Amino acid sequence: MLRSSSLSSIRSSVHRGPVRFPQVAVFGCLAFLLSFSANAQKLEQFGAAMPANPAPVGLGAAIDEVSRTGSQTVKVKGTITQVCKKKGCWMALVDGERWARVTFKDYGFFVPTDSDVGSRRSTVYGELSLIDLPAQRANHYEEDAGGEGTAVEPVREFSLVATSVLIQAPGEL
Repeated sequence: MLRSSSLSSIRSSVHRGPVRFPQVAVFGCLAFLLSFSANAQKLEQFGAAMPANPAPVGLGAAIDEVSRTGSQTVKVKGTITQVCKKKGCWMALVDGERWARVTFKDYGFFVPTDSDVGSRRSTVYGELSLIDLPAQRANHYEEDAGGEGTAVEPVREFSLVATSVLIQAPGEL
């Protein structure tokens, strides 16, 4: 059996030091929950709710698969490098050396026209395919991005018609 003097010395040795174990655990849990909450606020949602499954894959891997098998529904991630400066009705999504033009199903939603500022990351769900874009449409897209349309023949590119888009919020790089 412990004597009261022994118990006092155990208590005083446990309580010595700047932080007690329960405080560390509470502060650690609080920091974890705050970081989780902050992470949840780092994405902006456009279109329909993003499906939980499947897990997103890199756009490059999805393009490789579509090149072999034909169009398919995908959930991909990449970096936004261009966006329509007039309305936000399309964006270019890049993963390494591979890219696709993302448009929005039935012209049903748009993304902010500054979505390409700061190398913002995006997750997109929709139908990915390889298309021959008519020269007139290619020129229109180029002009929307602030350039000059110079295409005289159809342009072959990957097209992703999105139903759901998540974009990293500004300042969250």
